[in-house]
Parts: sequence; C-alpha cells; structure tokens
Amino acid sequence: MWKGIITGDVDYVFGDAALVLDHTNFFTTWHGNTAGGTETIEAQNKLAETGSGNDYLSGYVCNSCILMSQSTGMTNLYYGRPYGPFSTWIMLNSSVDQLNQVGWIEFSRRYQPAHRDLCRIQHAAL
Repeated sequence: MWKGIITGDVDYVFGDAALVLDHTNFFTTWHGNTAGGTETIEAQNKLAETGSGNDYLSGYVCNSCILMSQSTGMTNLYYGRPYGPFSTWIMLNSSVDQLNQVGWIEFSRRYQPAHRDLCRIQHAAL
C-alpha cells in the first residue's frame, strides 16, 4: 500500500501475508471509551523460520510510515502481538507519536514467538 490510511484499535493489520506499506499513515483509536484500553497495531503470523526448508514470503514492512494515535495518554498502545512463532514486522524511516516502552505484548501462551529480537535502527518521535 502506498500513501494509504489505516485506522483501528486492536490487531487492525492482521494475518499471514507479505505486505509492504510505504508512506502510509496508521491511526490507532481507543479500544473502549477511554485512552486506558489496550491497543495493538499488528498481529503478523508466520509459521516457518526464515531460511528454513519450509520458508515462504511473509512479513510486514513499513517504510516512511507515520503511526499516530487518537489522544495523548494511551499508555497501553503497542506495536502489536506476534500471532505466529516467526512473526515479522520491519519498520524503516518511520515515526511514532506514542507507544508503551515495552513495544510488544504476547498474543497468548499458544502463540509465543520463537525469537524475541527487536532492532531499532532509527526511532523518531513526532
């Protein structure tokens, strides 16, 4: 998607797919009636390890995207919840207005990621 707008509150970018988002705006709304709910942007699902014999093209790449939220004080706003054991989310040259410092939360005990690596090359606040 190029120059798109995506809006939602919980796992509003979801599934097992190869997806490139370029110059796209994300707008996270409250989950519930106040800013105190738990909001997650993505839940990517990849079942095979990169480079394995069962590997396939799957993952989300955000380039030059802006992640905005409905209001200040959304202290339970996270990038997402890994849905599969090898979930992949890559952000390049993107900006985030606010985010819980943890960054990610678990989807459930059933879907715990095999690797919990997070690499921030450049993080810019709005």
